[in-house]
Amino acid sequence: MFTGIIQNIGSVVSYINGELEISTTLDLSDCKIGSSICCNGVCLTTTEIIFRDDKYIFKVNVGEETH
Repeated sequence: MFTGIIQNIGSVVSYINGELEISTTLDLSDCKIGSSICCNGVCLTTTEIIFRDDKYIFKVNVGEETH
């Protein structure tokens, strides 16, 4: 069960071939690949996390069922 609290707003950077890339100012330094991040009520599993230009960018795979 998801028990987190919404902490920030992110922006979609790109969506290509089922891979969604989201940018946020939320500190994701404690997150790692495989962490679950709730996006608009859907928990998505991170496949990559990058810190660039004072923002975190994380990638997730989105299946057809998630659209």
